[in-house]
Parts: sequence; C-alpha cells; structure tokens
Amino acid sequence: MTIINEDDMEQWGLVLAWYDEYTKGRGKKNYVAKINFLKEYSLKAFCISFSELDQMSEEDRNHFFNLLEENNMFVSPHCSFDNLTGTKSEIDDQIESVKQQIKKYIKSLRTPIVTATCGQSHRYDRVMSFSEKVKKFSYFFEPVAAACREEGAVLALENHADYYCSEIVEIIEETPDLFFLLDTANALHIGEQPVKAARDAAPYTVGTHFKDHYMVREDSPLHYEIRGCALGDGDAELEECYRILKENSPFGNKLIHFIELFKPEDLTAMECWHKSLHFIDELKEQYNGVNKFIAKEEK
Repeated sequence: MTIINEDDMEQWGLVLAWYDEYTKGRGKKNYVAKINFLKEYSLKAFCISFSELDQMSEEDRNHFFNLLEENNMFVSPHCSFDNLTGTKSEIDDQIESVKQQIKKYIKSLRTPIVTATCGQSHRYDRVMSFSEKVKKFSYFFEPVAAACREEGAVLALENHADYYCSEIVEIIEETPDLFFLLDTANALHIGEQPVKAARDAAPYTVGTHFKDHYMVREDSPLHYEIRGCALGDGDAELEECYRILKENSPFGNKLIHFIELFKPEDLTAMECWHKSLHFIDELKEQYNGVNKFIAKEEK
C-alpha cells in the first residue's frame, strides 16, 4: 500500500477560505503570506490549483518551491474531470493535460496527495445513469492516478457536495490507485448523514477537508440553509467522524487534514480560527495525547 506520510503522525494544513486577516502584513507575495501564516500555527500544508502555478512567473514559482523545502511544507494541487459528456478524444486530451501538469509540478510541491473532484456533475443531473458515470470517471481517473503514483503521490477523490460517499466509493473501487479525500461537511449539502458518510469513506480515506457547517430550516420545509461556523459548533458531528477515521482508515495515524473554515457572522475570521484550533487541540489530545497546536490567543 502506498505510504502517504512516512512519519507516524497526522499532518494538518489549511484550504479555503483565506481571509484577509490570515495574510495581512505577512508578506507582499500571496504565497509568502500564506506560508508565514501557517508557520505561526505549526501547520504544514495548503492547496493550490494547477492554473495558479501556471500563472506564476518562473521566478515566483522557483521562490515558492524553495520556501516549501526550507520550511518542510507541501502544497496539494487540485484537478477535476470537467467533461463527463465529452467525446473520447476530448477526454483523452484532458487526461494528457493533467498528466503533464502532474509531471511538471508534483515533486516541487512536495505533496503526498493530489485532490480531485467529479467536475460539474452531480447525482441529480440526470445526464446518464450512475453506472455509465462510474465507467467515465474511472476511465479518466485511472491514468491520472497512475501519473500521481509515478511522481510519488496519490490521487484522492473528494465528495464535493455532488455524490454520496457510498457512490464515490463505487468509483474508487472501480479505479486502481484512487483514494478518498473526505470533506466532513459536504454530506450536509446533499442530505447525507455525516457519520454514515465517514463510515463509508473511512476504508479508503487518506485525508480530509476538515470542515463544519450548521443547518438552519427556513420558512419552507423544503428549504434549509447551510451556514459557516467554527469547527465543532455545527452539525457535521466532527468528533465522531474523526474517531471513525482514526479507527477505520488504513492511514489512521497518518491522515492529512486540511482545515476549511467559513466564519459565522458573530465571529471575526481570527476568532473563528482560534476557536477551531482549540477544538482540534481537544480532539488530538483525546485521541493522540500529543502534538497539540499552538493555538494563539487573539490580542
């Protein structure tokens, strides 16, 4: 089995949203400010798109890669399959494009995980049967996963508020070298129970978008609003999901978690951040006993 993390410990990072309070005054270059913010909290990773890398000047890219190495950090890039109804030739062209980006950037990004999604499709789009979709997804993701493996990483498919986790599992079981990137709150977006989603995903999970939301019922019984919150304050049942992953993922002690926050109206971005880190500290202390964050108090 592929080794995701050679050290027998979890790693934590940040994906969305990069509020101005996180990066203000920490560097003129966006990537420098992000790295400096992460360093303050002993975090090791964040995410980037291939297009962001392509848009950087060669000088900035080399500076960025050097900073990652100097600070023992990594950045996880993202790709998606955006052409479900395309011709074989169009899909092959997209596969080749992604493979070239993987070959060009993965080693410099020092990442063990490339994240992926099923593009703009979802379980209710009715463009084709789900069994047909599985074949299309597998056709696309298999060569991309192989390209990741050749560069020393794994490809992990996220439940992106598009399919149930059990459906993502069907795609993974059909596709060699494809793993699961569990977004802990996206189940709420499509009426899936978060704990069941975690149970379904856990045997294949290499990492998470560690996120919480809370649900609000509006006037209509058919209308629910999903709102941001600090980790542990919402309806994603994070403590139970974390336990399930620790106990049932083959990478339980080596999972890579990307914190994802959408602050509520009654907290500033930094208040939400510190409250969330304290919640993670409690989880880590309860299940690991060590490796607590330095969750700084807001001045």
